[in-house]
Amino acid sequence: PETWTIYHKLGDVFQAQGRIDEAIDAYQRATELSSCQHQI
Repeated sequence: PETWTIYHKLGDVFQAQGRIDEAIDAYQRATELSSCQHQI
């Protein structure tokens, strides 16, 4: 399992709950992790 996809799903959940700041943080973590793995 790819760790970054977990953070991306968390971002979706936070966004749906209106927790925008937490969603942004989760998306940023996902982006950092995915770029480390050379995936887009």
